Amino acid sequence: MAARHLIAGLCLAAALSLPGMAAAQGPKGPPPPQQEEEEAPPAAPRRQSPEPPRRPPERLAEPQRPVQPPRPAAVRQLDLQVVRMAGDRPALTVQGPFAPGDADRFEQVLDTNPGIREVLFNSPGGSVEDGLAIGRLIRARKLATRVPHGAECDSICTMAFLGGVLRRIDGNAKYCVHMFAASDPELFNRLTNIIRDGGPDATREVIEVMQGTAARIAASWARYLVEMQVSLRLMTPTFRTRNRDVYCLDKDELRDLVVVNVN
Repeated sequence: MAARHLIAGLCLAAALSLPGMAAAQGPKGPPPPQQEEEEAPPAAPRRQSPEPPRRPPERLAEPQRPVQPPRPAAVRQLDLQVVRMAGDRPALTVQGPFAPGDADRFEQVLDTNPGIREVLFNSPGGSVEDGLAIGRLIRARKLATRVPHGAECDSICTMAFLGGVLRRIDGNAKYCVHMFAASDPELFNRLTNIIRDGGPDATREVIEVMQGTAARIAASWARYLVEMQVSLRLMTPTFRTRNRDVYCLDKDELRDLVVVNVN
């Protein structure tokens, strides 16, 4: 009887270990739901602290340069150029203001270029002494003078022009005169001293000096006009026109006063 109970127990144990027996035990319940992982909220953007303002690169100090003394203003003087005319004839152009020493420079150019036969003027005037000296050099060399198209000959230039043995003024060129300017340094210093010293007679003395100077210049110009065989009546418009103005002679006046002698 005991052996029978033992065999029955072994059979029951074997049956329970078979695969089909697991299904007989009935359906298993659903697996417990897996707990979903909660998504972490997006991280807030990090606030970037503002960058400190960039400092401009430091400029290297420039080396100090020694202070240069101001250059003296260039002395304005005549521009003397030798040019070639039709037929390869050399001519001398005279442009710009007459300055002290220009008569010597003018003579040197003529000596260096003996073939020059004509002088062309385009000048506002300047040094009276040099203008008269240049006119006499032109006459001594028996050169012709001309004021070319578009040019203008004013003030003492008009006197230098009269040195030409043949004188011509082109169609639209100008020949303009006016009263001289008291630009002589010696005269200026003399008048300055009179005015500075003052005194009751200063005004009268200044007038006397100016009258004497004007008389000497007028006399020298008159002698020059006679020397160049030009009418003394040219002095009328010259001394009648203030220095800051100019009087330009027309074609009839130029011929009547013998300023020009070639058409």
